[in-house]
Amino acid sequence: MRFKAAYHPVSEATRAGGQSFPEYALISRFSNPDTGKMTVIIGGLHSYGSEAAGQFLGDPQLLNPAGSIPLDHPKRSLQIVLETNVTESVPGRPKIVAYSEK
Repeated sequence: MRFKAAYHPVSEATRAGGQSFPEYALISRFSNPDTGKMTVIIGGLHSYGSEAAGQFLGDPQLLNPAGSIPLDHPKRSLQIVLETNVTESVPGRPKIVAYSEK
């Protein structure tokens, strides 16, 4: 199979014009094989996504609002994809669009 990587930067005109655009982030939780302890890594496509992921993890009201993801299992690996809408350079409330656990 052949894959083609694509990068779709958010234009400065979109940011400056006050237009809103979607932004995404990934949160990963897994057991570190060297230490045996759980590791959490977050990252957004841009800084807005990283900020939204931080808000998601830091706010109990945002963290798993539906209770559908088993976050309380201490040894379970987990990945969560978040989406937020950015308006005037401010990320909105993040929402879960996909997750995977094992």
